[in-house]
Amino acid sequence: MANTDFSLNDFITRFQLQQPIRSVISHNARQAAVLIPIICRDEPTLLLTRRSDGLRKHAGQVAFPGGMADKEDGSLIVTALREAQEEVAIPPQKVRVIGTLPPIDSSTGFQVTPVIGLIPCDTQFFANEDEVADLFEMPLQEALRLSRYTALDIERRGIHHRIYLSWYQQQFVWGLTAGIIRQLSMHVA
Repeated sequence: MANTDFSLNDFITRFQLQQPIRSVISHNARQAAVLIPIICRDEPTLLLTRRSDGLRKHAGQVAFPGGMADKEDGSLIVTALREAQEEVAIPPQKVRVIGTLPPIDSSTGFQVTPVIGLIPCDTQFFANEDEVADLFEMPLQEALRLSRYTALDIERRGIHHRIYLSWYQQQFVWGLTAGIIRQLSMHVA
């Protein structure tokens, strides 16, 4: 978004007026969801986590709160809200869900649905130390600047993948997280 007069209302309007661009048919059967928490500050921000270094998978990586769907969840929106509450203590009733992006296949075998939620600026966040090493906010306008993402083509288990890389301050944002932010940016452009 190159517009210098960025506002949260403009973002919401653009997001809700655009038809989601459907991705290719997924080959991943396992379902997961992440919450893209947009904090409603004067200058809106994205809340991101850096995963704990002690985790078995994705240790130390920047991520959105989220995880695998449970049978009891009822929907992938419920999955995203449950995981956000478990990881960073966002009460589900404080989240105004404005929609979802099309699911994205991860290179680890999940079909991940990004859920966009607005969070009041007075919400207190507390990292679950077992899963989250750090929390940080990135200005939404900066996050949605497409030029900040660099493409890298890799091969994993004989399958070609394009991943995206970006830095914000001292945080390295890459892989699925960078891809989701980039997809959101293209959606509202």
